[in-house]
Amino acid sequence: MFGTVQYFINSLKSTIMINHSAERACSLQEEFESIKYEIAALSIEKATINHYLNNAEKAYSIVRQDVIGWEEKEDEH
Repeated sequence: MFGTVQYFINSLKSTIMINHSAERACSLQEEFESIKYEIAALSIEKATINHYLNNAEKAYSIVRQDVIGWEEKEDEH
């Protein structure tokens, strides 16, 4: 379901998988920025947008931890 942490985890991980066969790879950071833009463009309540953005942030941290093995510090992205 759109907006959940799991939804965003799946979206970010599928970007990684698609990059293996794509002509132009999209970085995890680029996909994360795209997700944030998509969320901000929604015509829904501000509280819901903030909730989705928080979930996207959590998902991004989880995927980075899974893929890279370390969590990024606040000032690194």
